[in-house]
Amino acid sequence: HYHHGNYDAALQCLFKSLEIGQRLLPVDHPNKSAIENNIGKQFYKQGKYNEALKRFVRAAEIDTRNSTECVVVSNNLG
Repeated sequence: HYHHGNYDAALQCLFKSLEIGQRLLPVDHPNKSAIENNIGKQFYKQGKYNEALKRFVRAAEIDTRNSTECVVVSNNLG
């Protein structure tokens, strides 16, 4: 959906993935960080910069707990 510019559909899929991840994965699992980061990218593409920033910060908080992918999220935070 993302590559076709269908950001709303992409967000729906990502929120569903996050919901599943919250039920099945540990709090600091790297996949949850990746999902939060991708949600942030969707909001950014839609011009919803405050929402994007919130998601990038959430992803960074997860990453600092387990030291994974921190560079990618930090890059998105600017």
